[in-house]
Amino acid sequence: LALGRHGHVVGELEALTKQHPLRERLHGQLMLTLYRCGRQAEALETYGAARRVLVDELGIEPGRGLRKLHEAVLRQDPELELADPAAAGETRRGTFIGRGRELAELVGGVNDAIAGRGRLFLLAGEPGIGKSRLAEEVAAVARARGARVLVGRCWEAGGAPAYWPWVQSLRTYVRETEPVELRAQLGGRAAEIAQLIPELRRLVPDLPELPSLEADGARFRLFDATAEFLRAASASRPLLIVLDDLHAADAPSLLLLRFLARELALMHVLVVGAYRDVDPVPSASLATALAAVAGE
Repeated sequence: LALGRHGHVVGELEALTKQHPLRERLHGQLMLTLYRCGRQAEALETYGAARRVLVDELGIEPGRGLRKLHEAVLRQDPELELADPAAAGETRRGTFIGRGRELAELVGGVNDAIAGRGRLFLLAGEPGIGKSRLAEEVAAVARARGARVLVGRCWEAGGAPAYWPWVQSLRTYVRETEPVELRAQLGGRAAEIAQLIPELRRLVPDLPELPSLEADGARFRLFDATAEFLRAASASRPLLIVLDDLHAADAPSLLLLRFLARELALMHVLVVGAYRDVDPVPSASLATALAAVAGE
């Protein structure tokens, strides 16, 4: 769609919406594809069919995104037209040169995640070598292929709360997701996730208070709940989670990364972590985490 090849994907999207009738994003992509092909009436029919499925199967109306797209098609909003490729998308910082082999491997990871075979990549090197720039490039590829990109950065100056990079990335997801969809993805584990993202309590009231995360059992339940949440969240739209500056990560954040490394294989999730391997030397907790991740 971003490349203007909407005419090539109509059949594939029609098949995918039949295979996954509850995935609103697929219906939206089909609507946009049909509209750009000059088939406005069929785009509107696609919305009607999607709405009937959601109402009949789940008793809910389509989410805000699909409703807004329907309204845009009705008024023939110019924003639906393909943007000038030179101006489309986010501003890029010049041409990306080099790291072809590494980028190819990461793009392969994006493809695997889209197919439901989650992956984890670690980018290591000295400061300024281009780890973050490479992560930005793969994030652009992931967005172009329909994935949602979540970014968490460790705070090197100290004083950040536990799980800070995970808090940053998951908080973005919580804020950008429709409440009805979010509640379905949380299932019965909202109370655990609310330990990381307290604002969840405004969306899901009357959540019980749970024991402190200092207890091993409570921490394990949090890890398991986070893995199940990411599994559910990525089922409708693949996720790329970028964790930058892992050399400054707190021990609990690294433990959660170790746990997820065991669970990724059957998720639509790609995790990309970046850390300095010199100046300073990686901490003992990072070295232990890396060894454990490598074992997975």
